Amino acid sequence: LAVDCTFDDLFEVRKQLDCMAAAQAAMTRPQEQLDNMADAIDATQRELDRPSIDLLNIRRIDIEFHQAIANCSSNVLLRSLIDAHAAALGPDWITWMKLDQDSSRTIASRSNREHNLIFAAIQAGNPAAAESGMRSHFMSSIERAATISSLDPTKAAAVPPEPQ
Repeated sequence: LAVDCTFDDLFEVRKQLDCMAAAQAAMTRPQEQLDNMADAIDATQRELDRPSIDLLNIRRIDIEFHQAIANCSSNVLLRSLIDAHAAALGPDWITWMKLDQDSSRTIASRSNREHNLIFAAIQAGNPAAAESGMRSHFMSSIERAATISSLDPTKAAAVPPEPQ
């Protein structure tokens, strides 16, 4: 983006765009995009099941999941804005990528479960649940980033496990 803005500005706009896209996607639901979302969730799980995870691959798959939702919305402008924000945020915005393997796996696992909930709402044709799920996903991301930024990077293994 050719605008001087803060990360918080970008993140807030992106949250609003993704929430709108999720709601619209639940109303249109083209099968090809539903398949792409399911493929992204499955690909993330396969990566998480490996002994050593490839964090850049998980990041790439995360982008694909969000792009599939934008594509599913059938709104060309919305899709373009989400793509522009993804490029502006870049790969470093996922702070957990700087953590050790176990902590990164825990956080990526949580994110994938959130993706599953969003996907289920879209697949069910429930715009309110899809938007709510996406909003929760972004709020969880903010909480994760706050927790991680408070950790000493040399002791980053201290990410707490998710309650069952």
